[in-house]
Amino acid sequence: MKKVYTVNHYTEQLNGEYKNYESKKNQASNNQLILAESMIKTGLTGFIFNAEKSDKSIVAGQDDELNLYYDRDIKTVTFMNGNETLSVQNIKYEGKATMPETPIREGYRFIKWNTRMDGNGRDFNVNDSVIYDSVYYAIFESVPSYQYTIKYYQEDIKGYKLIQSENKSAFKGTVINATDQQKNVYDGYKYNNEKSDKNIEIVQDQQVISFYYDRIEYPYVIQYYYDGVLDIDKNENGSGYLNDIITEFVDKNKEGFKLLSAPALTIGKDENVMKVEYVREQYQVRFLDKDGQVIKSETVKYGDFARAPEAPQVTGMHFTGWDKDMTNITASLDITAQYKINTYTVEFQDQKGNTISRQVVEYGQDATLPDVPTIEGYEFTGWKGTYQNIQNDEIVTAQYRQIGQTVIPPADDPSDVIPPTQPPTELPEITVPAPTLPTPPDRMIVTGDTNQQTSLIGGEVSNNQNDTEQEEIAQITDQQTPKSHGAVEKQWAVLNLIAVMLSLILAIALLLSKRNKEDEDMRTRRRWTKVVAIIIAVVSIVIFVVTENIFLPMKLTDQYTIIMLGLSLIQIVMTIIGRKYKDNGQLKQTVINES
Repeated sequence: MKKVYTVNHYTEQLNGEYKNYESKKNQASNNQLILAESMIKTGLTGFIFNAEKSDKSIVAGQDDELNLYYDRDIKTVTFMNGNETLSVQNIKYEGKATMPETPIREGYRFIKWNTRMDGNGRDFNVNDSVIYDSVYYAIFESVPSYQYTIKYYQEDIKGYKLIQSENKSAFKGTVINATDQQKNVYDGYKYNNEKSDKNIEIVQDQQVISFYYDRIEYPYVIQYYYDGVLDIDKNENGSGYLNDIITEFVDKNKEGFKLLSAPALTIGKDENVMKVEYVREQYQVRFLDKDGQVIKSETVKYGDFARAPEAPQVTGMHFTGWDKDMTNITASLDITAQYKINTYTVEFQDQKGNTISRQVVEYGQDATLPDVPTIEGYEFTGWKGTYQNIQNDEIVTAQYRQIGQTVIPPADDPSDVIPPTQPPTELPEITVPAPTLPTPPDRMIVTGDTNQQTSLIGGEVSNNQNDTEQEEIAQITDQQTPKSHGAVEKQWAVLNLIAVMLSLILAIALLLSKRNKEDEDMRTRRRWTKVVAIIIAVVSIVIFVVTENIFLPMKLTDQYTIIMLGLSLIQIVMTIIGRKYKDNGQLKQTVINES
C-alpha cells in the first residue's frame, strides 16, 4: 500500500532566515525508508545543501514531511590598488559589497573601481548584487596637486590670535569639508561656525582655510560668610574664562567684623565658588579694683558680654557695681569696681535709754558728742561706749554719779531723792538693745544740738546748719528708732496692689459700658466720668510702679497705702456717678418711649 509524504525545500534569505522555496508530494510503500540524499534539489544556483540542518531520512507511513535546507553560497569581492590588496569582502550570494576607503596615489586623483586594470571592465556599484567572485582595481587619473594651509584662531581680549597652522596638499577640485577639519578641540573654547570658513574647493596653490574658536564663559559665585555662617542674600554672581584668576570682590563687611580670608579663584569647568570670610572683632576687657590694679582680663568678641569677676572686699566700704556696661562689648575697655564707704548709726542715750542724739557716721570717723542732759543731784561722769573710729553701729550711754545721794532719782520726779545710806557710787549700767525700727527713705535726723542737723537721704549723710530752705524736719521721738547705716525699706505692701487692681477694674468696667440711645448732654457727662476714671487708674499704676518692688518680701501696708486707698475711693465714686448717669439715661429713654 502506498503512502503519501511531502518534501519541503527551504532557501536561506539575506537576513539569515529560511523561506519555503518549494514543496512536492511523493508516494512510497508503507514503512519504506526515504533518504534525504535522494531528494536534494539540483539547479539551485548560488545555494549549497545544508546537510546538518536538513532531515536525514523519514519512514513512509510514519512521517509526513521531509525538510531540506539550502544556504547561500559565499562570494569573494577583492579591491586592489595596483598589485596591493586593499580589501577582501566575503559576501553572501546576491548580497552587496561596501565601498572601501579611497586610495591615494601621489600626483593622481582616484576615479573609480573597475574589474580591469585599464578601466575598461565593469565598474563597481554598491547597489549591484554579488553573484560571483570579483576583483576590482583602483583607477586613477593624473591631476595637479596644490598646497593649502589650515589656520586655527582663538579669541582673546584683543580679538583673535593664531595658535596653530597645518600645511596640507590636495588635488585640484578637491572640496575641503570644514566639519572634517574641526578635529582640534581646545579647553575653554567652542567652534565659531559663523566666522569660520565652510566647505572650500581647492582651485589653486597656497590657499588658506581659517577656523575660529571663541572663549567659553564659565559662571562663578562669591559667597560671604560671617563667623562661619553663609549670608546667602549677599551672594554675587559673575562669569569668567577658563583659568582666569578672580581676586576682586565687593567688600561687604559688617560693623564689628573684620576680613579673615578671600582666596583667589581660578576659573575651571566645574562649579566655581569664591568664599569671603569675616570674623567678629575681638577686644580686651580688663576689670580693675578701686586702685587700678587688674583683677581679671579676658578677650571678648564684638557684641558679646564680658563676665565680671567677684569684686574684692575693701575694709570699711561696700561694693556698688562696675562703672561701665559690659553687656555689649564694641571696643577694648577697662571696667573699674565702684565702692561707697560704709556708714553706721551712733546713738547717744541717757541713763533711762532715751535717745539724746542719733548720728550717721562714716567708717573710721568719730561721732560728735552731744550736749549732756542735766539731772538735779547728779553729775555727769562721761560716756560709756565707742564713739571714735567707728566701725559698727554703736550705743553710747551717759554716765552719772550722785552728789550726796546714793540712789538714782525716780524717773517721774528727779527731785524726790532718797537719802544716802552709804558712800556715793556710780550709777548702774543701763544696757539698751540696738535700734531696729524702720526709717523712711528720705528723712532728717535731729540731734540734741538744735544748731546741728544730720540729714540722711538715700543712705548718704550731709550736714545742714540753719538751712531755712530745707523741707519740713520730722522730730524723732523716744519711741522712734531708725535703722542702722541709713538702710531703706526692703518690703512692699500688698494692700497697695489690691487698691491698684480695684481702680483698674472699675475704670475698665466704666469704659466698656455702653448705651444704645442717650441724649448729647448725658453722653458728654458719661464721657467725662470715663476720662477721669482712666486718669485715676493710670496715676495709681504709676505710683505703684515707682514706689513698690514686688520682688522684695511682702507686708500689708506702707507709707503710700493711704494715697492708694484714697485713689481707689475716688474711683468708686466716679463709678457710682457713671452708673447714675446710666440709670438716668435709661429712665429718660423709658419716658420717651412711653410718650
